[in-house]
Amino acid sequence: MADRATSSWSSGTGLALMAALVSLGCRAADMGARDPLPSSVRPLAAPSKAADHAPEARNGVPLELGLFWPSFPDGFAPRDREVALGRELFSERALSADRSLSCETCHDPSHGFADPRPQSIGVHGQPGKRNSPTLLNAAYFDTLGWSGEHSSIEAQSLAAITNPLEMGVERSEIAARLEPLYGDRLRELYGDVSPESAGRALAAFQRTLVAGDSPFDRYIYANDSNAVSEVAKRGFEVFIGEARCIQCHFMRSEASHPFGGSTGTFTDNRFHNIGVGFDEHGNTTDEGRREVSKEELERGAFKTPTLRNVALTAPYMHDGSLATLLDVVQHYDKGGVPNPNLDPDVKPLRLTDVQKAELVAFLESLTSVKLANAASGTAPPKLVLGNMH
Repeated sequence: MADRATSSWSSGTGLALMAALVSLGCRAADMGARDPLPSSVRPLAAPSKAADHAPEARNGVPLELGLFWPSFPDGFAPRDREVALGRELFSERALSADRSLSCETCHDPSHGFADPRPQSIGVHGQPGKRNSPTLLNAAYFDTLGWSGEHSSIEAQSLAAITNPLEMGVERSEIAARLEPLYGDRLRELYGDVSPESAGRALAAFQRTLVAGDSPFDRYIYANDSNAVSEVAKRGFEVFIGEARCIQCHFMRSEASHPFGGSTGTFTDNRFHNIGVGFDEHGNTTDEGRREVSKEELERGAFKTPTLRNVALTAPYMHDGSLATLLDVVQHYDKGGVPNPNLDPDVKPLRLTDVQKAELVAFLESLTSVKLANAASGTAPPKLVLGNMH
């Protein structure tokens, strides 16, 4: 994670992408998980223009086309003040040992909150072994990390700060580093200045990084036939048909599920060995999920990443070894790299070149419209936080 010349928060594209993400509102009534959406708010009618696709909200919680309300640890949406503080901590370099890095160094807002480098670089230039995945829609993840090593966003955030190969701060030092700039606010919100309170604020911010309402959502859930190209429509047929991607990158619709539905996170939140990171002899230096489960059958298995906004987050896979979406499709088409624990569903697909191009077009249609607009410079240049209370 080498130092950047300018902070992503202040750079043009990064600031615009941040401006596109609307934070959660006031502390609300108990929300709980709601999946699928109640029929009264399920978007079905074809809207007349793009503005009609704007995210709805209930009790301050954003609801975006194609996504259900996320659940929260205590049943309540984060308060605006928590979100604002978490956003500042996310870009705070004092939370790295040499004060050169922040969370946004490896989760770059201008790159879909992922890392454009194959492997992230930690303090003192130490190379990591994995690519930092997107934090967009992290509120919907069952576990965090490629191996599912963290059970919550709070835990993942603190692990990155204290990991000697990442930000490298001793846990006992965190409070002292926070006190000068953030002490009063942390005490007001959480009663103390501690690693736990910092983790809560960071997690509050990350739970607001909700990004649905893609052109594909508008096509499949809002009956907008003009939202995506004919090529992307055929790519969806490949996705649920010959390529069988939907078996792990789960979503529900009348076209893809016997009971229909109107939401999709495009992940099963499970772990699979898809033949990435192995040499020609079936050996690997990264055990993946086995590091957590200790199960030999999970050697080389990694978490299924979400496909939402995937066009923004190259390179791909846990080791960043595939540079483009076409490379990803080619990997699956050949059936991955053989190894003892290869998932039995990973086998040669024999797609045509046309089908591969169609599948890539479909994947590109999963980018949230607000993020695409921000990247093109048409989004408003400010972050909306609601009422600061």
